[in-house]
Amino acid sequence: MQKYLQFSYIFIYTLISIVLLSLYGCKDVKNASFNKDKPSKDYIYGEGSGVNFDLAKQYALQDLATNLQVSIRYSTQQNIAQHNNTLQTSGISNTLLESKIKDIPSVEVEKTTKKDNRVSVRVRVSKEVLEGSIRNRIIHAQNDLQTILQTCNQVSFSQYKKFKTKLSGLKEDIALYQALTKNMSYGNAMILDFQNMISTYPSYALRWKLNGLYNYQNDIQAIITTELSKFIKINPQARQTLHIKANNDNPLQFLLQFYDCKNNLENAIQINTHASKNDMLQGSKKSRLGAIIYKALNDMY
Repeated sequence: MQKYLQFSYIFIYTLISIVLLSLYGCKDVKNASFNKDKPSKDYIYGEGSGVNFDLAKQYALQDLATNLQVSIRYSTQQNIAQHNNTLQTSGISNTLLESKIKDIPSVEVEKTTKKDNRVSVRVRVSKEVLEGSIRNRIIHAQNDLQTILQTCNQVSFSQYKKFKTKLSGLKEDIALYQALTKNMSYGNAMILDFQNMISTYPSYALRWKLNGLYNYQNDIQAIITTELSKFIKINPQARQTLHIKANNDNPLQFLLQFYDCKNNLENAIQINTHASKNDMLQGSKKSRLGAIIYKALNDMY
C-alpha cells in the first residue's frame, strides 16, 4: 500500500511537472510570436480596417497621423519640462499631418490581413526617412523663399501671397522636424528672418498719369489709394514703384504697372470699369469704382 501511495505521489508530481512545463513552453511560444510582431522603435505605425484595402489604408494613415501627433506633443512637452521654456506646441492638425505623410513616398504597408470581409492594414514610416523627407522639404521651401527675395531683398505685390503661403508651410515642417528630432531651436532664426520680410505689406511709391481726367484727379487718386492700401504700403521713398495710368475715359480704364527696385516690370493689371468717367464718378456711383479696383487687385493678389 505504501509503495502504491509512493508511486501515486510520484505519478501525480510527474504529471504536474509535465503540465507546468507544457504551459511554460506555450508561454514562450506566445511571447516569441508577440515579439516577432512587435513594432520597432525606429518606426511610427498606424493601423486601420475597412471593407476594402484602400479604405483600410486610409484609416491606417489617419491613425499614423494621430500617433505622430502624440509623439510631437510628447516631445514638445518634454522639451518644455527639461528647459523650462515657454514653447508652444506645433499646433499641426491630424488632417495636415496625414497630408504631409501621404507626400512621403516611403510609407510602407507592413501588414495586411483579411477576416470576415474586413481588411486590416498596418502602415509604418521610418523615423529616419520621415526626418530626411521633412528636412528636404524645408531646404526646398527655404530656396524658394530666397529666390523670391534675391532681386530686391523684399517681397513684391505679386509674390506676397505666394511668399506667405510658402512660409506657412515651412513653419509647419520646421515644427514637425523640431519635434521629431527633439531640437526645438532648429530653424527658428530662419523663420524669424523670413517673417520680418512680410511683417508689413510690400512698399511702393506711386506714380500717377491721369491725362484727360483733370476734373476728377483728386477723387480718382483718393479712391484708388484707399483700395491699394489694403494690399500694399504706400511710401514715397520706396524702391519699388507702381505706375497708375488712365487709358481711356469712355469707358474709363486704368493700367496698373508694378516695377521692382531695378525698374523691371513685374506685372500689370488692366482695369475696365465698363462705364464712362461721367457715369462712374458722379455722386454715390464713386463707390462702384472702389469695388472694381479692389476686385482687380484681389484677383491678382
